[in-house]
Amino acid sequence: MARNGEKVFQVLPASLEEVHRTYENWAKTVSYVHTYRDQNYLNWRFVKDPIDMHQFHLMKAEDRDLGYIITSKTQEGNSIKLTIDDYVVEGNDHRLLSKAVSRIAEQQDNLGSIQIRGFPNSELKRALAREGFQEKTEPLYSLILKGLGRNPTSNLGLAKRGVDLTRLDCWYLTDSDIL
Repeated sequence: MARNGEKVFQVLPASLEEVHRTYENWAKTVSYVHTYRDQNYLNWRFVKDPIDMHQFHLMKAEDRDLGYIITSKTQEGNSIKLTIDDYVVEGNDHRLLSKAVSRIAEQQDNLGSIQIRGFPNSELKRALAREGFQEKTEPLYSLILKGLGRNPTSNLGLAKRGVDLTRLDCWYLTDSDIL
């Protein structure tokens, strides 16, 4: 168990169905631009991935799902790199996510590094730093997001249902969306 303020939660192994149910509940509560993760997508992207073996983790408090994390492992020399491929967390509570990632890391043998991506200067990066994560610059990720940081002019029509598509804080992207 881990504590986040007053929240007590567990990180448990999860099924594809549990991940999908958790995603659907999360998607109803947010207005982010994001890849729709239906069960077919999750199956194609993670279960049938020919390169990586993924593990599903559920963050659970009593009888309530707080979010999920999907990970993969890569052998790097004599150690393992754990990649956080996808995640959603109730209320986008990045402190809860960073604590859950730490709990998953504690359960790994021979762990050398953990890879998780976040927007520059984001709450996620600050929460991960509080858990002891160190930032490594990745030019590819910065290049992909570079065009999203510009301010729109009113006549470009870059808004959909009141969401300004040029604002970074309106986007929800994880490794599975980028790579």
